[in-house]
Order: sequence, then structure tokens, then C-alpha cells
Amino acid sequence: MSVKETTDEEAGREKRLSELRVSAILGFDGESWEISEVLNRRDVVRRVVGAIGEFKPTAILTRSPNDKHRLHAEASSVVSEAARHAAQLHCLRRRPPRGPVPAPSESRSG
Repeated sequence: MSVKETTDEEAGREKRLSELRVSAILGFDGESWEISEVLNRRDVVRRVVGAIGEFKPTAILTRSPNDKHRLHAEASSVVSEAARHAAQLHCLRRRPPRGPVPAPSESRSG
């Protein structure tokens, strides 16, 4: 019996193919990032907020916050935080001005 050893490159390719198959099943056409370590959480959150603002997704898929893998759980937390920030920015930009709303002026022609 022989055991096939996979290289990191092969494992990465297989992981990406798996992501593409799942994405196709869900009808997801988006972006997947490889982040090996969250060294500066604030920078990663900003990067994700920027991507959300640029891509304007209708849904965001991420790992479970209860994932047993530390980096997967951290990724879930970062994406959730970034989604909240992006939603707040979007709402603030679209919020109508405060105060009384002026009555529409009637123009008379004639």
C-alpha cells in the first residue's frame, strides 16, 4: 500500500477547486482571500471593509465563529466586524438629513 504525499501547492489547488465547486452550487461569484495569519487585526478589518465597499455584495460567506481552527474562527470574527462597519458606513452615507423636511414648492406656469 502506498501513501500519496501532497505538497502544499497541490493541497492549495485542491482547496481552491473545492471552494469553486461550493461557490457554483450556491450561485456565489465572489472573491476568496488567503490570509495565513491575522497579525494586525485593524488593518485586516479595514481591508475587508474596503473590499465590501468596492464589491457591494448581497451576501458574505465566512467560516463559523465556533470553528475549531483558530485562524478560521478569527477570520469569521474579522469578517463579521468588517461587515458591521461597512453596513454602518453605507447607512450613514444614505441617511437623509435631520430636521424638518421642506414642503415641495409648487411652481405655477402661465
